[in-house]
Amino acid sequence: MIAVDSEFQFYVNGIYVGRGEDSTYAFGNVGLIIFSDDPKKSCVIEFDDFELREQP
Repeated sequence: MIAVDSEFQFYVNGIYVGRGEDSTYAFGNVGLIIFSDDPKKSCVIEFDDFELREQP
């Protein structure tokens, strides 16, 4: 994901998959969440190269 001001660009495995815009928060923290609407099922998401860096 690339976030600049209120615009977000989303990538999966280096491939652009979409964009969004939200100016609700001017600053904050980063978090990742997994959600399943079926409590009997579990979710596993693995990252092997997660990187967070400031835009130059």
